[in-house]
Amino acid sequence: MAAAVLSLAYIALGRRWVQARLKIRHVATNADAVIGQRALVMQRIADHHPGQVKVKDEVWRAAPAHDATGPFEPGAVVTVEGVDGVTLLVRSTP
Repeated sequence: MAAAVLSLAYIALGRRWVQARLKIRHVATNADAVIGQRALVMQRIADHHPGQVKVKDEVWRAAPAHDATGPFEPGAVVTVEGVDGVTLLVRSTP
């Protein structure tokens, strides 16, 4: 009788807890995590002349997004729009 009660209790309560613990959560990779973030321009960024931006504590190679108006001078704040290989695509922050 006790085994039956414990089994039912596990099915009703314990199973949900175990499933919640085993659930796989999506964690954005480093490149995906920077999209939408603001970045500080460290080196001038212009068409056909990539520069560098600092996102949080990391320095990345950056180029203007395809329809972005540039150039971006050092000290400007830009928004990361996408990633092309190891280069961030940036545009001016609204």
